[in-house]
Amino acid sequence: MYDVRINIAALDDRSKGDALVQATERLVAATAQAVARATAAVEKHL
Repeated sequence: MYDVRINIAALDDRSKGDALVQATERLVAATAQAVARATAAVEKHL
């Protein structure tokens, strides 16, 4: 997320990067949910 924000900050028109930031935030949230599901599945079988 940090790298995306820095790259967007470097744009002449920062509004062009808004969609990229939002997409990245959705991907981070989806990844966190996948990690939680995977962790739960592994712990269930330990």
